[in-house]
Amino acid sequence: MVCAGTAVNERARTVLARILLALAGMSVSAAAAGGCRCSREVTADSTHRAVEVGAPDSGSAPTTDACESGAAPGASSPAAPASAQPAAGGCAQDGWTTYGHDERRTSASGGCCDRPLRAIWRFTPQPRGPRQAFLSHAIASADSVFPVGKVGQSPAAWRLDLAGAPGWVFDSRVDIHRGNWPTLGLGSLLFNDDGLYLVDLETGKNKFDRGLDAWGQSLTDGTRFYMLNTWHVAGPPVSIAAFDQEGNEVWRKFPRGKVFGDVMDDVGGLALDGGMLFYAVDYKFEPNCFVAALEPANGEVRWQQATFPFSALSAAQGRIHLIETSGRLKPRSLVARAQSDGHVIWSVPVQGPSTAAPVIAANLVIIETDEGVSAFDAAKGAKAWTAAHRRRSHSAVGGVTTLAAALGSGTVVATQARRVAILKLDTGAEVWSGEPSGLHADLHSPVIVGNRVYVIAGSGLAALESP
Repeated sequence: MVCAGTAVNERARTVLARILLALAGMSVSAAAAGGCRCSREVTADSTHRAVEVGAPDSGSAPTTDACESGAAPGASSPAAPASAQPAAGGCAQDGWTTYGHDERRTSASGGCCDRPLRAIWRFTPQPRGPRQAFLSHAIASADSVFPVGKVGQSPAAWRLDLAGAPGWVFDSRVDIHRGNWPTLGLGSLLFNDDGLYLVDLETGKNKFDRGLDAWGQSLTDGTRFYMLNTWHVAGPPVSIAAFDQEGNEVWRKFPRGKVFGDVMDDVGGLALDGGMLFYAVDYKFEPNCFVAALEPANGEVRWQQATFPFSALSAAQGRIHLIETSGRLKPRSLVARAQSDGHVIWSVPVQGPSTAAPVIAANLVIIETDEGVSAFDAAKGAKAWTAAHRRRSHSAVGGVTTLAAALGSGTVVATQARRVAILKLDTGAEVWSGEPSGLHADLHSPVIVGNRVYVIAGSGLAALESP
């Protein structure tokens, strides 16, 4: 028995494709043109370090290009020019520096969003030779925005100023992008997508070469970086690990994988709260799935509870929250577990939940389901409200999110295909919904900094503000 669906055919196709590509010595994309793979999908892709013939920037080493500021290529302004700083008023300017905003994965910032939104600029990454570029997610600080995505099939990262002008682009020059979110901290932009990259914030250059074939969530506690590997190919096993600021491994736990492509983790949830790391894993080709708590300093396992995680996890106020199921094709539930020992505090059945980490804000746990956006009392699990809305659009990008809380205004931002809805945090009542002008693209992965919302729009990034 396996924890999630059997994917023997996927695995066989992947192994066969790798062999054929190695023999042919050519780069092939298995994704649809302009698309990218979901984090739950295993498909053939190009051989590592292969680069398209004729690309002016060809070569095996990661590359960084500095871009001109001002009227930079890729930045456009469909509505109005951006100000030098978002005018946040009394709203907090805390950065959205990793998946789920912070190491707890609350997806809640101190920013504000309670009025109709318009696009003030849009950034579309430029091709590099024949290789098209595509964005999957973005994080932001008070003075910069860091979108990540791919060039061709190579994971890549950009730095933009607050007007949307690019400063540099980091091109990994490898070959399997799976859409993992980056982490900003310890003077670096870290992203774990077909390799561990610690990118210098000023120059955009990779500080250290830490190998290939690693993918998964990451975070930092200000002392170390923590990250997962969710697919065993030719690099580290499926596992959780800690690294120091120079990218040296400090410890690694729960290693799984002995031969090429034998283990995949379909969830890969990681959070940090109360001085403890929390790990949710759903092995695709092995049994014994679980959630666990570990000591950040040395990886000592404090507790481990068998279950079938379905979503990423978030943590706050002595609890962890995630979607779980009792087995393949079984009903799913929103679950709260105690951080102290992992026992179930409450569990509520839900229909068609998202795989994103639940939002935690104002003593509520908020998720997207087939019903719409639903909020539950964080301590007891009682449903507080449900806001019906159109079902989220399908996206092939891994790690997609659709919800973000703005604590400064007491609201929740929800993306719905090409539309954005703003809901009251306490009641779920709609404040505003509409399609931001000039975008005409599916929107996802919203992040809030001050009074500005950044959102992936098609293959690019848009900055939204209230007029």
